[in-house]
Amino acid sequence: MNYDKKAWISILQRLELEDFPELFRESRFNSQHGFEDEFTPNWTDHEAYQIDLMLGEGLLAQSETKGDEPWLGEQPDPIVKQTFVRPSLAGHNFLIEQTLKAKLLRPLRKIGSGLAMTSGQILVSVVTALLTTLAAQWMGIGQ
Repeated sequence: MNYDKKAWISILQRLELEDFPELFRESRFNSQHGFEDEFTPNWTDHEAYQIDLMLGEGLLAQSETKGDEPWLGEQPDPIVKQTFVRPSLAGHNFLIEQTLKAKLLRPLRKIGSGLAMTSGQILVSVVTALLTTLAAQWMGIGQ
């Protein structure tokens, strides 16, 4: 399983903007043998896979409306099932947590990168001063 947290956040943000549950999947029976075709009209394959993972984790809630049962004909049946998704309470909390974490960590990352640059400069200057002092003592300069 490939969990993509960035995709989860973008999916949850997209669903949070909607007033009603959004259509995720449409299913229909394709042949007289009962093979089922599934379509995700508003989502890419990657997003659809991540939505399936999110449904399994409980971050999204789904509702299904079912139409007629399949009939034994040669032509494909019309859409018989539509699956709608919306954020669950856990999904809403996950989105808030990730948003707050990003807002809190952004300044710390800037400070951390500044400290890394500064500490490197301090280390180089201290080592240079020590080497200069040792060289001066070895050569007898400055006594």
